[in-house]
Amino acid sequence: MPWSAEPTGLPQRLEQTPRSGWVLAEDVRLVPAPVHVRRDGAGELWVTNGAERVVRCAPPGVIELPGDCGPLLDLAVVDAGRYGLLDRVDGGTRLRWYDGAALAWQREGDFGKLLTDGRQVFTSERHGPAVYEWEPATGDPVRTLLRSPDAGEPFLVDGVLCAVFTDFAGGHRGVEQLDRDGTVHRTVLTGPEHYAWLVHPVGFDSARRPYAVRDGEVARIAHDGEIEHVGSVGDLSPRLLQVDPDGGVLFAVGGTDGVSVQSVRIGDRGVDPSTR
Repeated sequence: MPWSAEPTGLPQRLEQTPRSGWVLAEDVRLVPAPVHVRRDGAGELWVTNGAERVVRCAPPGVIELPGDCGPLLDLAVVDAGRYGLLDRVDGGTRLRWYDGAALAWQREGDFGKLLTDGRQVFTSERHGPAVYEWEPATGDPVRTLLRSPDAGEPFLVDGVLCAVFTDFAGGHRGVEQLDRDGTVHRTVLTGPEHYAWLVHPVGFDSARRPYAVRDGEVARIAHDGEIEHVGSVGDLSPRLLQVDPDGGVLFAVGGTDGVSVQSVRIGDRGVDPSTR
């Protein structure tokens, strides 16, 4: 998909790198902003770099970002008319939920991630273990679920919240599943390789198997603990990688000419996005 200022295109957005205040001005350069990719309920791909709109790759479709949209932290797309945007505002974050492409409701708080399967809407607490469920039609609070304090970033899989946990005292990591009634199930993975891999989870597939990234390589951790190599994704941030229910790891790469959406899965060689 080439960069385009057309109404159905994705404008290029540049940002400075490195962003550290300790870097000399002559060492700062402009690069394409990170591109987020999402698959909607019909399997269609949407991409955005936070510049004006979210664009469907094919068939063409557009979700316009509101004019007062702050830095976009997360988004979830059910279809062209139902979607959620999570952006940064003064003092916190804001969730806006759209139905029929019109703003249905909004909530502000300390949210870190937006999760939905089209039937349920959740936001995780950015600096704590809480996950808030919202009524999709009205935005009324449904319940607050509490994950374990040592659980990491949550992922929604078939109505269950999955996360990797770290037991620092025991020196191991594992998988935590949190049911909607608050029941917690934990599977401990004791191997030193599991501890090394499960630092930055990419996501979970429909079988609730975690995918993790390490030095640009992605692996799936099977239920019996086997570490299965998926492919290579270069130096992309794990937060830009998405796992499909069938185990495909999706990511979008912005280059000089435009955006390419790529996928790796078990058995694929993988590609190095830096070559695009």
